[in-house]
Amino acid sequence: MLIVLQLNIFTELQKLNFIFWFVIVVAPVITHEPTNQSVRFLERNVTLTCIAVGFPVPSIMWLHNGSQSMNGIITSMSLPSIGGTVSTLNIAMAMVNDSGNYICQALSPFGSQESAVAILVIQSKYIFIIFMQGFIHYFRQLLEILGNMN
Repeated sequence: MLIVLQLNIFTELQKLNFIFWFVIVVAPVITHEPTNQSVRFLERNVTLTCIAVGFPVPSIMWLHNGSQSMNGIITSMSLPSIGGTVSTLNIAMAMVNDSGNYICQALSPFGSQESAVAILVIQSKYIFIIFMQGFIHYFRQLLEILGNMN
């Protein structure tokens, strides 16, 4: 933020003009954090949103389970009029490996701030079926072993 202050001093002999320039820096502050979500496997898209303000305008980075590697498209828009940035992470057709902890980080040369953790849970209706198939397979093997003991 730039503030210009002009000071005029009038004396009997002359007019003195002083112009002062002040630059105020503001470390990033996250004003809107991503929220926890729970969605069904492959049935819904997920959108996480983060808004940060500061001067200079901060950039936003996303982390999934502590890593920048993730599925999804990140879109960021700088809003210089309010000194902020809006960033969204869109995950199309969320899958089980998209589950986890998501954090947005607001960064500028004068500091950084992390959001609270947003937990994304992908519910799979197929897990029970896979579990039952595995159980039946091992149960059959157990019956074969017991049958061979006689």
